[in-house]
Amino acid sequence: MYKGRSPLRRPVNVGAAYGGGSNSSANTAYTAGTGMNNASYTPPVNNMNMGSCSAILLTTNCAWWKMLLLGIVTLGIYPMIANELMVHDLNLAASRSDGKRTFSPMLASFLGAITLFVFYFVWNHQYANRLGNELCRRGTNYKISAFHFWIFGILLSFTIVCPIIYLHKVIKATNLINEDFNRRGM
Repeated sequence: MYKGRSPLRRPVNVGAAYGGGSNSSANTAYTAGTGMNNASYTPPVNNMNMGSCSAILLTTNCAWWKMLLLGIVTLGIYPMIANELMVHDLNLAASRSDGKRTFSPMLASFLGAITLFVFYFVWNHQYANRLGNELCRRGTNYKISAFHFWIFGILLSFTIVCPIIYLHKVIKATNLINEDFNRRGM
């Protein structure tokens, strides 16, 4: 088996998980194979205001390169699902304050195909504006609007770089909204 010190008996810094980060012996508990040595354990103090924190945690680690690479690997299925989740997160974070609900992107694509993509343009226009309005309401210093959709997503889409810039702006705006929602709630 193991010679020397057992891998099951290692110090665990309890305060680091809650932002305390001190290495004092009061915040260190030793785990063993049978349980914890609670003689020197003091419970960590959580400095967050739990009254405003949301019970639902939204994802904040989306990246444009993940969506691009996984979109290639999954033949476009991953971006559809990720976009669906981003719209769902926006609806969770913003619906209570603005009273709106954004349609599913898959439904928008279907209705866009029926209306010769007019509905798709309208949907993206409204989606980009709603992201920008929610960022403004939350006091986040980041800008996105329908202007970015029309310039980067439509007019300069032949450059291949500009749609990636627009995708980056949408994903970053969604991550910022989700991060603020996780920290402050609605």
